[in-house]
Amino acid sequence: MAHRYLALLLGFSLSITVMACDSTDKGVYEGSYSINNLLALSLLSGYSSVTGNLYIRRGSGGPGLPAPETNFINLEGLESLTSIGGDLIIEYNNNLEDLTGLDNLTSVGGDLLIHANYSLTSILGLENLASVGGRVEISNNNVLASLAGLENLASIGETLVISVNEALTSLTGLEHITSIDGLRISYNDTLTSLTGLENLTSVGGDLTVKENETLTSIAALGNLSSVGNNLSIYSNIALTSLTGLESLTSVGNNLSIYYGPLTSLVGLENLVTIGGNLEIYHNIYLTSLAAFANLALVGNDFKIYDNMKLCTSLAEELKDQVAADGGIGGEIVIEDNKTCD
Repeated sequence: MAHRYLALLLGFSLSITVMACDSTDKGVYEGSYSINNLLALSLLSGYSSVTGNLYIRRGSGGPGLPAPETNFINLEGLESLTSIGGDLIIEYNNNLEDLTGLDNLTSVGGDLLIHANYSLTSILGLENLASVGGRVEISNNNVLASLAGLENLASIGETLVISVNEALTSLTGLEHITSIDGLRISYNDTLTSLTGLENLTSVGGDLTVKENETLTSIAALGNLSSVGNNLSIYSNIALTSLTGLESLTSVGNNLSIYYGPLTSLVGLENLVTIGGNLEIYHNIYLTSLAAFANLALVGNDFKIYDNMKLCTSLAEELKDQVAADGGIGGEIVIEDNKTCD
């Protein structure tokens, strides 16, 4: 009863199948659990699994009061934890520097969210994590420079989101990911390459690469052969080449490329089918569509417009090529490109 009373004072629910306080192996924690201070962390020590969600984040400050900061720099004490049935949420821990303590965690049944931990320099501690049943999001961690620690993560049930990590330079650590439901890489100001994704072969849903200011290469996507839904690449102001997409043969829905410094679409030479819209617009340096030599089907709209240096005649030629092969299923928009002799 002492643990239950203490838990109520700390503001989290407690339901335990094994109550022996002096045991080093406390078994299964039934339900969800919140850690917002060292005491709450220590009370979970010894449990091998949590059936619900595990929240590691600052608590509520109450009406009119600021939220108290968590007072731990790592997660030492959770070494017995091997599985979480629901979500693992690690967020708003201003003092957390790494994830040491989760070293034996192998599975998360729901989502994994690592968000807004402003002192987090490393996610080391997740080396044995092999599967996440839901979404993985790593975002708004200002000083996180590496994804090292995720090397054994091979299965993600839903979308992987890597976003707004200001110190991240590559995706090294994701080498075991071969297929995924969705992938979004956005607003990472120092990300220069997608190194770490060399073994990715398919994305079942959306693949979005947008607004990564220093991204110069997507060559790590060299084994990607299919995108099941939308492929969107835009507003990456240093990306001048699509080299790395040479294995891509199909996009299930829309292909959108816009607001970038691309001069050609080299890398898309093996793309044959686009199930939805083809949208190429606002590419101010684009001069060639030759990479679409094998494109044979656009299932919906064909839109190439507002590309200041691209000859309209080249867009017309591509339209005729696709129409003669598999066809164009929707509206055709070719306008505001360059008029050439």
